[in-house]
Amino acid sequence: MNEVKTILNSNRWFMYPYTTILSFSLLLLICAENNYIQLIINKLNSPFFDFTFKYATTLAEGLSIAAVIILTLFIRFRWTAIVSFALILNVTIVYALKKLVFPDVERPSIFFSQLTDWHTVEGVHLHTHMSFPSGHTSAAFAMFFGLAICLKNKKLGALLFVLSLMVGYSRMYLSQHYLIDVVAGSVIGIIIALFSYILIQKSDRINQISWIDKSLSQLLSK
Repeated sequence: MNEVKTILNSNRWFMYPYTTILSFSLLLLICAENNYIQLIINKLNSPFFDFTFKYATTLAEGLSIAAVIILTLFIRFRWTAIVSFALILNVTIVYALKKLVFPDVERPSIFFSQLTDWHTVEGVHLHTHMSFPSGHTSAAFAMFFGLAICLKNKKLGALLFVLSLMVGYSRMYLSQHYLIDVVAGSVIGIIIALFSYILIQKSDRINQISWIDKSLSQLLSK
């Protein structure tokens, strides 16, 4: 637990805004129903937001994830191991939760299909079930918080948090998830990032690899 506290304290630029927004989100969930919160978010739309969040959500999808992993290869292989393991663990946990525990949880599209003034974003395919938790959100927080932990310049954690937040909000803006799905996804992602970092750092097998703290460019230059 002491190690977890140390990591969290050293990543204040990510954790302070996260805990603030998490607290506000939990308060909203206590005071209002999911559908009401979603209605408000759906009303706060504009062409600019449509464009922004349609593409912000892709930060937690294949090409963006691949780009981040490739980038870490040129910084330090240990970072690659931490981020990759976090993402693999995230997929496994979220898939199990969606398929085995919460397969029948409906997405906002089921509720909104009864309304006539529902705003949708062109080109976005809406899913109907397996809403809990948000896989995009958990992947974003696992990946970006994992990177924040690795970085020496902790102030960059604020930027990484903003990217994570944009993914989470995009899932609600696009009517793919409710607030509770996004909140759960973010918590799962944070826990996975912490676990992955500590596991990789303490793994004797990984620490015995001579090139684990080198980069691909260093190996290629030899």
